[in-house]
Amino acid sequence: MKIKSLGSNKTEIELKDLRLLVSYSTPVALIRYPGGALKTNEFHSVTTSKHINQWLNEHGHNPKLTPCQDQLFFDTFLDDNT
Repeated sequence: MKIKSLGSNKTEIELKDLRLLVSYSTPVALIRYPGGALKTNEFHSVTTSKHINQWLNEHGHNPKLTPCQDQLFFDTFLDDNT
């Protein structure tokens, strides 16, 4: 597992076949390789929305076309995959 700070209150966690975006202390989006991207369906803040959109764009995913997933999925994701 690699943890990389992407800026103020924005962190990326890299696991074997995926990357997870954490905004503040909340996991909010991921990209699986192979596969695709998912983002939370919950609105947290304007800043977190910007973090998600920028991060997805940087990795070649259109935020408007990225499927949403319940926040609970992201909240339990690290527990299930580490």
